[in-house]
Amino acid sequence: MRLHFDEDFLEIAVFTCATRKAWKIPSMQITRFHRERERLYRIADADERNAAFFDLHFEWFREWGLEKFLTTIIAEYPHLEPQLQLLAFRKARAKSDEAAELYVNAETGRHGVVAFRAERFDEPEPLGRFLRHEFTHLHDMVDPAFGYTPELHAPGFSSAQRRLARDRYRLLWDITIDARLARAGRATQTPRAAHRSEEHTSELQSRQYLVCRLL
Repeated sequence: MRLHFDEDFLEIAVFTCATRKAWKIPSMQITRFHRERERLYRIADADERNAAFFDLHFEWFREWGLEKFLTTIIAEYPHLEPQLQLLAFRKARAKSDEAAELYVNAETGRHGVVAFRAERFDEPEPLGRFLRHEFTHLHDMVDPAFGYTPELHAPGFSSAQRRLARDRYRLLWDITIDARLARAGRATQTPRAAHRSEEHTSELQSRQYLVCRLL
């Protein structure tokens, strides 16, 4: 399985870690990083300059242990390595854009994509909780025993009904993932109280939809 990091992802990850004490990056290294980065602006050719920025950010991404942080957690999920040809990381623009997705292509095989916001890099522990939750989603998707399918087979459902069903299925999936992580002694992404609140909201939405259909 090959790892891929988008340019924007690497840049924001390195910059965030350089400004957060939680990662305990030595100040001398941070100073050297900024000095080396400033020198790259002297490169006249735009393509060459962009390539140099990518290489620099990737170098420090590895130097500061960020790649190892990710790969250590990935190793906890044995189905990912043999089932995926590529696992990519990209920067999410908004919270609603944060997710792990599976893409299947007849020619290139299975690709996993994990998107999350720059704020996730503020502290290692919350980032680890988020990654374990999303990697479990991805692990389920590629596990033959789980029986994941991207399509919701609901003949006769309207688009609104399918959307409600998908949302409720995703919520139940999230709840079971947190329960599995808790049983394994891992901190969970969402507290139980928050899950109960989401369940209540989902139930209200379903009832509202039924009322609208009856009126």
